[in-house]
Amino acid sequence: MRPSCLTPTELLGIPLAMIFFITDQLKIQDTTGHPQWPAIREKLQKRFTFDNPVYWDARRYRRPCKHIPRLIDLYSLNKAGTVSVPRGARSILAPFFEGVEYVVQDMTVMPPLPDLTFNGVLRDYQEQAVEAAIKERDGVIQAPTGSGKTVIAAGLAAALKTTTLVLVHTSVLLEQTIERLEQFLDVEVGRVGGGEEDWQPITVAMVQTLLRRDLTPYRDKFGLVILDEAHHCPAETFKSVVQQFTARYRIGLTATPTRKDRLHPVLYDVVGPIIHKVKPQTLVASGAITPSETVVVKTAFKGAYRNDYSRLINRLVKDAKRNALIIEAIMQHKGNRSLVLSERVAHCETITKTLTEHGVLAEVLTGKMSKEDREGVLDRFTKGQTEILVSTPAMVGEGFDLPAIDTVFLTIPNGNVAKTTQVLGRALRPHEGKVAGKIVDFVDELVPLLANQFKRRASVYRGFAA
Repeated sequence: MRPSCLTPTELLGIPLAMIFFITDQLKIQDTTGHPQWPAIREKLQKRFTFDNPVYWDARRYRRPCKHIPRLIDLYSLNKAGTVSVPRGARSILAPFFEGVEYVVQDMTVMPPLPDLTFNGVLRDYQEQAVEAAIKERDGVIQAPTGSGKTVIAAGLAAALKTTTLVLVHTSVLLEQTIERLEQFLDVEVGRVGGGEEDWQPITVAMVQTLLRRDLTPYRDKFGLVILDEAHHCPAETFKSVVQQFTARYRIGLTATPTRKDRLHPVLYDVVGPIIHKVKPQTLVASGAITPSETVVVKTAFKGAYRNDYSRLINRLVKDAKRNALIIEAIMQHKGNRSLVLSERVAHCETITKTLTEHGVLAEVLTGKMSKEDREGVLDRFTKGQTEILVSTPAMVGEGFDLPAIDTVFLTIPNGNVAKTTQVLGRALRPHEGKVAGKIVDFVDELVPLLANQFKRRASVYRGFAA
């Protein structure tokens, strides 16, 4: 096997069997009718077509699965016989072509932006992340909450001095990312989403907006595409949008690439493997986040689990003794600014009502409230007029940033490492007077399933301990 890189002119007349075109995807063309080509195609199709675990989970738990594809298909073959596979997986393809000579034609783009400079100083771990991205071109940077992922994005764009597109999936992240990029790059950043469409050499765009656009005019406009919160990539919306750009550099940023639904291999195929990890201890040592302190409150809740998790949680949130224990623990461990989390809106409302009856300045924040009411609650909490905010994780998830929070109460169990990392991150932002971020975890040790879930959460807490 002898790979090489040639220009289109040099390719003319070359009697080699295979040509690899690196564009928006990796496209492989057989030019001479090589006898191994049918077998190679079959192996590639098998590798990039696999069972969808979401479909089989739905079948297993008797949930509707009519609109869930049974297979995930990342392989395609066009009429001309060219095979396309995700370009993030190119580093693993060599064994498929053992004994076959081929050339590699890089057709990615990197429009120059020579005046782009970085107005700031990267921490050591941020500089290392930038260097890894430049070296590998495609891949995922895993960095916990508080590591400054947007700062890494700005530093990478400035180092490459190329046009850059940052993909986000919420309006909150859209606004925050634009603000941070303008701060560190000192340029006017374009905005696509939220009713606006302003394409600039540095642009932040919502994936949902791009999904409804013909992106052909922008296909070759960017040399760097960054996918924020990259663990969402396996979703069809993200996967479709990301693979429409021919940018030379394609980088994902996420705190937790592993997904509960086991679809993270799709992320690695489309964007690339993990190329750099920032350890939580590195962030603590650098002062980027505070150390964590964990308080375990054991409950006496008992409940049989018979493959109906939702019913089990419904009984749990209505358990009077457990709820009384939650209030008692909040009164004992609350800090200057505390966040209480529950997955159930009714549970949030019950906790808030009881805290108010105890004379605590507490407010509830849920998705059923109007936008104006939600903004009012957050404004009062930010100003310290409210002592405790009671909410669902979805309302204070990606993009929520209030460093003053020093204590988080996790009142409902979960076994999701990504969700736990995000929850913990709410308490670890540095703030004046904060020595450590505290998380108070209610552990239902008498229910084996819930006890095992706590073991997963505890592994996350240990990673952030001082």
